[in-house]
Amino acid sequence: LADFNKTIELDSVNSDAYILRGRVKAWLKDNEGALADFNKTIELDSVNSDAYHYRGRVKYYVLDDNEGALADFNKTIELDSVSFDTYYYRGVLKKNSLDDHEGALADFNKAIEIYYIKYDTDDDKPYISNIYWLKGQIKKDELDDKEGALADYNKAIELDPVNSEAYRSRGRVKYYV
Repeated sequence: LADFNKTIELDSVNSDAYILRGRVKAWLKDNEGALADFNKTIELDSVNSDAYHYRGRVKYYVLDDNEGALADFNKTIELDSVSFDTYYYRGVLKKNSLDDHEGALADFNKAIEIYYIKYDTDDDKPYISNIYWLKGQIKKDELDDKEGALADYNKAIELDPVNSEAYRSRGRVKYYV
């Protein structure tokens, strides 16, 4: 934080320093400060997709501003159509807060597609496993697609054999079928 403060003191139009400082502030739970830094980044660099992404996360998780978060996630994707993190977070927003289950599934599928094209590393497999688990939750709870849910839970377990939520969810589907 001190280094980013010094960078901004010496170069007040360094948009990279603002976004990095904003990320540190968010991590430190200084959400208003983080939001101000993300806004400043956008003011200095209106096509910085990361600034919209991180501002959207603060709006969603901290400020409960679902529409503002959705707008920021949409802008991120407009600027960077292969931001798999943004598809993931927009999917979570749609699933949990906007009751847009089909939209959430589409976003989760797009995140998975991008991941396998762009990244596909063992380090991220638990993250991708969680996306399959979320897809299974939607299919089970909202779409009454038990077979689709089972397929997603199986994939979640294949990717992350210690994903206890996937095992629990798969067991519940098997129990009630």
